[in-house]
Amino acid sequence: MCAVLLFGSEVNPDLLVNFGTTPGGVSLFIRISYCAVLLFHIPYFTFAVKEYVLVMFDEIANKSLSTHLEAKLADFYK
Repeated sequence: MCAVLLFGSEVNPDLLVNFGTTPGGVSLFIRISYCAVLLFHIPYFTFAVKEYVLVMFDEIANKSLSTHLEAKLADFYK
């Protein structure tokens, strides 16, 4: 409602078209965020991608897979 009052008839009903025509970093950030939300919430197609991203994040943050693998390898070569 505020956008219609501020911009008048220049506002399109499609939100992405409005942000697509606006230059700048905020517009780019909003469009990339929207694509990320779509990427992680469309079922069947992105389950694997979502899992891989979460595993990579866990590996960067906690190194839980590396630690577990090193412990198994150390036990194997004893």
